[in-house]
Amino acid sequence: MTIIEEQENRGCIVVVATGHAGYSANNDPVCAAVSILMHTLAENFKETAKIELKEEVPMAVIVFERSLKNIMTYRIIRKGFELLQEAYPDNVKIASSVF
Repeated sequence: MTIIEEQENRGCIVVVATGHAGYSANNDPVCAAVSILMHTLAENFKETAKIELKEEVPMAVIVFERSLKNIMTYRIIRKGFELLQEAYPDNVKIASSVF
């Protein structure tokens, strides 16, 4: 299962995705969907965020400043996580949320 966690720390939002979705042994489309959402988030914040992507763990950590613009951008990506959680509740879970 892929777990998405959101935390607030010192005026920043921390988004952590860990684990494999486990939907399919080969070419997992759910895992790919989570991955592309995290990569899209990282691309949106590449100039200002701390980004750590570890494919071997698997884990991705993105830390960005809590501002209105950044929160609005993140909410678009977060909606994708919510849709995945609704469609694949055994494979994706938003475990903690600051929203």
